[in-house]
Amino acid sequence: MVTGVEDDDMHLWFFRAQHLEEFAVAEWCSLCSGVRRQPSGPYGRETAPTPVGSVGDSDTSMASVQSQFSFRPLCWCVKSGSSPLYCSTGLTDVQARQIASRSILLRYVMRLWVQGATHAECAHRLLARAAGDALTAELLPDAGRRRHFRFVYSPCGKRVDMESQMAVFGQYAPFVRRLRDECGMQVALDAPDAERIGIVEDHRDARQCTHRVLVGRWLASGAYTRVGDAERGRGVAYYALPERPFIGTTSMDAELAFLMANVAGVRAGDVVLDPYVGTGSILVAGAVMGAGVLLGADLDMRVLRGIGKVTHRFIPCRENVDGNPPPGEPVADGTCAASRPAMCRNFAAYGIRRSQWPDVVRADMLQPMWAGRPGASAGWCDAIICDPPYGIREGTRRAAASHKRIPSRRQATRRVALDEQLEALFHLASHILIPGGRLVFWLPSLAPFTADDLPACPALRSFGPPSCQRLSGQLQRFLVTMVRTSDAMPSAVDSRDADGRPRAGARVAGHANLAARVFGVSARQEYNPS
Repeated sequence: MVTGVEDDDMHLWFFRAQHLEEFAVAEWCSLCSGVRRQPSGPYGRETAPTPVGSVGDSDTSMASVQSQFSFRPLCWCVKSGSSPLYCSTGLTDVQARQIASRSILLRYVMRLWVQGATHAECAHRLLARAAGDALTAELLPDAGRRRHFRFVYSPCGKRVDMESQMAVFGQYAPFVRRLRDECGMQVALDAPDAERIGIVEDHRDARQCTHRVLVGRWLASGAYTRVGDAERGRGVAYYALPERPFIGTTSMDAELAFLMANVAGVRAGDVVLDPYVGTGSILVAGAVMGAGVLLGADLDMRVLRGIGKVTHRFIPCRENVDGNPPPGEPVADGTCAASRPAMCRNFAAYGIRRSQWPDVVRADMLQPMWAGRPGASAGWCDAIICDPPYGIREGTRRAAASHKRIPSRRQATRRVALDEQLEALFHLASHILIPGGRLVFWLPSLAPFTADDLPACPALRSFGPPSCQRLSGQLQRFLVTMVRTSDAMPSAVDSRDADGRPRAGARVAGHANLAARVFGVSARQEYNPS
């Protein structure tokens, strides 16, 4: 519980939605752990660790980041419940802006000046803090360069009409006069370079809370309305699935794809792999976040080539700033954009550079094809981000040998248990991830998550508690983040017997026979070949 004592080094983080609270914590910790990484070397990689735990530091965890920066929810009383307001200490304003520039779930961040039970109390404390030279030396260091300011009013848990807002602003009239007389600053609502002063009212539990008003210097907004390049960035809604020329039944939602990229710590020049690439929605987010090399693999050739159960909606695509033509037009190498993997239509439609278009291959995860570096424990991949099939919309299948002569290129497949897919995924991650590289994936379940739901692998450790998204009924899925350790040899432990069934005495995982339990039938048990 936060007291009324102000901290000169405290930042206030206002997140967009309360029901995404645990996702917001995971994203913030991931971004904070890599905020001071500066690119150098091949693909922009950093060659040495930095003071603040970087993504490449395998000892960094969600708990250590929260402890280091005192990141905690802003709860005034025990009954406040989940909070969209968090506070932190130990970060500079520059670092806070860096985190906000990548965060999808953040509304904005501000440096906290004062807090109190009423606006009158906050206005009195604000004048006391601004006494003497503290106004320009501590509160508004850019006051000499900025000639305008305005208030940003954010009520939390309540709608406030304009008349009430004007009454709130009137209580800070003495502070406004000081800004006008001593700093020569004028109120301007439309000035692009205006200094913004944030006022937050917390109405979540007005009857029991003792401190509900917070005032501070507005620093930066979140990246939901501008992701990617700071100059050409567009909002997440621009990348929404209905606006794409190529989508499928299991295409990852754009907001969740960007969230996964942030949790994985994707940055400029990274090598990112999606072994269940499908329509490439996750790789689109990786490209927008600046990944240098994008790789994908999938067993279903129909999806890779854009045929079968896939939505085709060809929309006019403008030529992007790099001179890349829209799909179907000739390119410099004499080929046609439409002859490339179907997912590349999305990359062309968004104006993504051709150097960031993904290289995809048809492959079976249970027949490893990605080679590690010979004689070295370190891998070559910075992040593996994927959404394995659950067996509901798309089956959990593997390539199967067939004695029949098939004149077409169709590959015979059979159903396998989701556990086998997870073991193959962990085995792959332990061999190709660099130390500190991350594996981020969704794990479906019909029961609460436990550590026994994951394969045992000493080369991978959990970054923090998984975040839960409820889908329907008892069906839910967890966003799991694993980090490649630097002191363990790549290995994986098989938790199933020769017939593909769980070993005797093993706990039945929440995702065991998921499709059969969801549909209430026994024929879809995934360890029975179909």
